[in-house]
Amino acid sequence: MFSCSPCRYSRSKNRSQISQSFRHRSYRSLGAVLASEVSLRKLAVTLKARVKRLEAKNTDLRRQSEVTHSQVIYARDLAKQMAKITAVNERLRSQNSELEKHSTNFAYRLEELGVEMNSTLENLFEKTPESIIKNWIEALKEARKTGPVKSPRGFLYKLINDQ
Repeated sequence: MFSCSPCRYSRSKNRSQISQSFRHRSYRSLGAVLASEVSLRKLAVTLKARVKRLEAKNTDLRRQSEVTHSQVIYARDLAKQMAKITAVNERLRSQNSELEKHSTNFAYRLEELGVEMNSTLENLFEKTPESIIKNWIEALKEARKTGPVKSPRGFLYKLINDQ
């Protein structure tokens, strides 16, 4: 509500009513009052527009902050998963190296006996304990002592399947 002394006027009064009530004042002061009211209205409109822009900008920044925060959380989860996967990977690599030593040792022994490794024998060797594989190799050696073995791979495969 706009007020001036000695009278109070609401904004709803039009210019003619204001000018009639200010007859006792000079024209110059009336113009200053009207100019002041107009400039205050313009200032209020400008400030309201600025507040709206700032609120929109604030809302946008809030959304960006939420997206960034969710991405940070996602990155932390990925880092945790990466640490777990790395640990599992290291464990599997150590197991793999042990299996390769195990498989290579038996592969070398079988090559000395003239047996070529294939995927079937490799899979069986991976699943079978070392002591049983040693027994199979010893059985093949004993069979060779008694006479020629037509198919050493087939002999080993038959030993494996019979057990």
